[in-house]
Amino acid sequence: MLGRSLNRFSPALLGLAIVCYLGAFRLVADFTCDDAGISFCYARNLAQGRGLVLTPHAERAEGYSNLLWVLLLSVGLRLGAVPAELAKGLSLAAGLACLGLLWRLPARLTRREARPMDALPPLLLALSAPFAFWTAGGLENNLFCVLMLAAVTRFDAERERRDAWPVSAFLLFLGALARPEGPLYALLARPAVTWSRRGNLRATASWTVAFVLPYAGFLGWRWLYFGSLWPTVYLAKMPAGAASGLLPGSPGWMYLAGYGEEALPLYLGLLAAWGLVRLCRQPSGLWAASSLASSVLFVLASGGDWMQHHRFLTPALPFLWLALGEGTGALAGLFRGSGTGRSERGLRSAAAAAAVALVVLRVGVPQILGLSRTADGYRVTFASRVLRGEIFGRMARQAGMTAAVLGEPDAGGTAWASGLDLFDITGLTDRILSKLWTDPVLRDEYVFEQRRPEFLRFSGVWAEATGLRRSPRLARDYVALPRLACDFPGDENFVRRDAFVVAPSEVPEDRVDAELRGELVLLGVTRVWATVAPGGQARLRLYWSARSAAPGDYRVEVRLAGPAVVTSAHVLAQGWLPASVWRPGETVRERVALDLGAAAPEGEYRLEISVRSEDGRELGTARADAPVRVARAAARRLAQESLEEKTPPAGARESCDAWMRRMEGLDATRALAPDEREWVRKRAARALARRAVLEMSAPEEGGLERAREAVACWVQARDWGAPQGDGDGLAFELLRRARSAAASSDRVGACRWIGLAARAAPADARLLRERDLLWDRLVDARTARQEGHLPATEHVIRLK
Repeated sequence: MLGRSLNRFSPALLGLAIVCYLGAFRLVADFTCDDAGISFCYARNLAQGRGLVLTPHAERAEGYSNLLWVLLLSVGLRLGAVPAELAKGLSLAAGLACLGLLWRLPARLTRREARPMDALPPLLLALSAPFAFWTAGGLENNLFCVLMLAAVTRFDAERERRDAWPVSAFLLFLGALARPEGPLYALLARPAVTWSRRGNLRATASWTVAFVLPYAGFLGWRWLYFGSLWPTVYLAKMPAGAASGLLPGSPGWMYLAGYGEEALPLYLGLLAAWGLVRLCRQPSGLWAASSLASSVLFVLASGGDWMQHHRFLTPALPFLWLALGEGTGALAGLFRGSGTGRSERGLRSAAAAAAVALVVLRVGVPQILGLSRTADGYRVTFASRVLRGEIFGRMARQAGMTAAVLGEPDAGGTAWASGLDLFDITGLTDRILSKLWTDPVLRDEYVFEQRRPEFLRFSGVWAEATGLRRSPRLARDYVALPRLACDFPGDENFVRRDAFVVAPSEVPEDRVDAELRGELVLLGVTRVWATVAPGGQARLRLYWSARSAAPGDYRVEVRLAGPAVVTSAHVLAQGWLPASVWRPGETVRERVALDLGAAAPEGEYRLEISVRSEDGRELGTARADAPVRVARAAARRLAQESLEEKTPPAGARESCDAWMRRMEGLDATRALAPDEREWVRKRAARALARRAVLEMSAPEEGGLERAREAVACWVQARDWGAPQGDGDGLAFELLRRARSAAASSDRVGACRWIGLAARAAPADARLLRERDLLWDRLVDARTARQEGHLPATEHVIRLK
């Protein structure tokens, strides 16, 4: 009778666990991990029909480790959900399901009646800092947990019905899609399956097929879609000698010890081990123990991670607290006896309740306190990286970068908001860079020669970990940017010098050659479009040169004076390329856009440029013979004439620039309707695609530089809507030249050519596989030469 009356409290205790979990989640509800942003980006591009890519024009690289989570998010995003809210809602629902499953599981696994002690594991889970923190984080941890708990529960039900479908195996398959350690769970669960179905070979085989068959299909799809059996994340994060992580003193052991010190002291660990032994007396309990072992082995092999609150241990917690609950129940049973007196039974029950309370307090209180301390102190968040992405996107638009590339160590929120082609310099989203961490020569070759990002960012420990900060190519080709609003201490940002420094062949259309106190020379001006409609923009290119190194920045005021006055003031070269770092003979170009309001009076506006030094000295004013005309009817007529123009003649590289300038001008003049601008953009896309193919079909002149221009032309065409098939000829020619270079033992040249081919056809899995193979051969050749396995006379690598 006493047991039945106590059992009435069990649902109330589960309710207490739910309240504790919701309260813990509320402490950190505003936190969203930046890594979740990677999943958001892949889900958004999938929902929009671009496929599983980080950014719209990126190559296919499996930069996520949670396909099932990405698929769920893509469905929600297709329906218009906000990504962070969607991820938190799904994770919270999965967390609540975990509490419910864990409440029912102890009685099922041990084949006994339910008792109030069964609420201890969900209560401990609800009070666990990793469980609440990573519920808010927006990652797939809780989805994986609920799948693993559901698999154990379903397996226990399958034991009672030998003819039941092996749904538990399929749940493990879904877990393998949700987390990279999922296959390990299936492998270690096999002994429990064999034990429960001993003597029934057919049932064991059907269970195995229920996991292996869909997982083999998934691997086949991965090979065909990405061209690789290994996710990029695996190559970047898993150490080369993963087996060494099993040795004492490895990072994985330190990771486990850190959590033990925080939440599981030795005496509770021994209690959990006792409970684990008791669970293993049944096949279902052995499955639960193998799930705990799988999590521990994965942590040891991977070394854990650097994030707060032990993210990699989240899947282990339900099974750890299950074992601790069983051990605590066994300990409490020692206090409960068959005493003769009511007072003696009361004392024993009180002692058992005290033991349970001590366990809850020892596990829960330190973790909740730690959770509250870190609620507002975590800085690598999705929101902070979204702000960074918006800043970089705005900077790229100001500089007129139409296809800018950004390399940085935090890819989530920045990729989501910047609109740039982004790659993670730690290799998480780049399948080649993930293999080159140990070779600084090839790493620099790939980043600075092949990816050639317009922006580079280094943050915290990654500034040294990647080695790129120490590269001489960084000092040669890049300039440090001023501190950005989103920067933390230790953050550094760089921009390519040639984003502003122009080639000698590029000259302004309207010469000025105005010397400003002998410090600066305004060489000239180029108008993108000379006639605009009211409400449009006057877009200009200003070309500067410095006579000598200047002490600081200059402030430039551009004025259009006519029926009205329109001005725009800015720091020269946006302040990114101070005149103090200009080199002798360099010509620096900057872009300026002046907004003409819808009420701007029509007429001719004269252009004046005034310059002041950083200390306020006026250097002078230059007047350019390059008027801008504001006239709606004339702008409309000129735009219509532009629509009727034929494609520029073949053979000139300027044709690509001409089309890009024409489109920029048509956007700025505001003289065409949106459907007309879209029509001319599609026409331009077809023309640029043809130009790119013709450039590479000519005799092999100009080498890689000409090929880069052709690929840049094709990338712009693709951005304007050219179908991928229009660039197949370009990719084929680049691939042919890569094979030719490989045949002549120029392995670096082969990698450069095929890298351009991959940029032209980023969705071609066969091409990506061949590109990976060429890089693997290059890495192997350099390793063999460094170890003395090849003669010094053999040509292995050419680096220019």
